[in-house]
Amino acid sequence: MKLSIKSGVLTFAAALLLVVINIAGFKLVPVFFKLEEKSVMGGGLEIDVYDELDDNKNGYIKPDDNYIERFLRPSSSKPMDKKYPFDMNKEGKELLPFQKPYEVIRAYFDTISDASNLGMKKGGCGSIGFEKRPYAEAYKLMSGSFKKEMPYEKFLKSFEGIGHINLLKLADMPAVKINNEVCPKYFVEIETIEGSEIAGKTSFSYYYGYVTTVQEEGWKIDTIEIRPEDFLCHAYHGWWHDAGTLVDALYIKKYGVIEKVLGVEEDDPYRNVIAKGKAGRQYRFQFIRLTNGADIELRQYVFADGKWVDTKIDVPKQNQ
Repeated sequence: MKLSIKSGVLTFAAALLLVVINIAGFKLVPVFFKLEEKSVMGGGLEIDVYDELDDNKNGYIKPDDNYIERFLRPSSSKPMDKKYPFDMNKEGKELLPFQKPYEVIRAYFDTISDASNLGMKKGGCGSIGFEKRPYAEAYKLMSGSFKKEMPYEKFLKSFEGIGHINLLKLADMPAVKINNEVCPKYFVEIETIEGSEIAGKTSFSYYYGYVTTVQEEGWKIDTIEIRPEDFLCHAYHGWWHDAGTLVDALYIKKYGVIEKVLGVEEDDPYRNVIAKGKAGRQYRFQFIRLTNGADIELRQYVFADGKWVDTKIDVPKQNQ
């Protein structure tokens, strides 16, 4: 769906305003704005807006060749094994209700993994996977409110240009409330093979995002948010995308709620930052590393009664 000139101007103006606000203040994290009329892989597309001036002003990390190389080269992460592959011999049959929210997300990405909808883009040398057939099956896994916001034709269009999808990462996050119901939320990272305007030229693209689920005859997917990964931004700008630096910059320098970073535990793809709080308590900030090298915070823990317990650190409202 093409953006109208009016909506495009408004979107640009909103993005520009957000950048100006962040330059004026003490910005440590990217601003996100959403292109309401643009959807990708069934989710609303959000784009990161970074403040390059903030890198030079605060000098979070002095990048060296190794740091820059981390962002320029995709990882060799193996896609998740398929548990619910699309079977054209069972096409049209209802999938059983999923009793675990984690499983419905697996089923969704497994189903669309070999679907293709290149549209006007070129790629491949014949039919690709099961072409558009799996999308209808995947759509059955969406909640009623999702379908109301995104009719099937819009859902199908959101996959245009994509010839293949791999699910690289799936991790749980703190639950959220939807209509006063506690609903599980998950982090995902996705690898796609996309067509182009040139015959014989396809390329890999990477996205990360968040999926929420609701109980509705078992579990269904309620929302999907997608953000593209940029392989040129963080290598030369935005030098705070390292887990330890993020905790230091945000929770020590900006919010003032953490006293000291004690260390970083690495358990690929996770980075756990251990820190000491103002009251002497220990905290753990869990991050996950994207294919483009950026660390994204997933959740927070506090050490209590001999174990790590989920928590949410309160920060001053004026600094949020």
